[in-house]
Amino acid sequence: MEKFDTLSEKDLFALRKSKLSIEIESAKRILQQGIEPLGIADKFIHNTFKLMENSISERNPEMHIQDVRKIIKKNLHLAEKIKSLKKRGEYSGGN
Repeated sequence: MEKFDTLSEKDLFALRKSKLSIEIESAKRILQQGIEPLGIADKFIHNTFKLMENSISERNPEMHIQDVRKIIKKNLHLAEKIKSLKKRGEYSGGN
């Protein structure tokens, strides 16, 4: 039996509350340092794109950067299309 199977609702609530408190304290520290949340989100998104770009480039060293970016754009478009279909209930995950 796994550990979380033995936790009561009260224990689960306490665990969630503790995790939320940690997240709130982390957010407070970030704000106290004068770092804007949108700045953090922007940096995260930028780093995610760079990671995708580097990964594709490493797998395809002969590929030009413009072609790498086209692949990323195509994948983003596909992800948005799937998300839209899921919202309308028209996507079953390929099954």
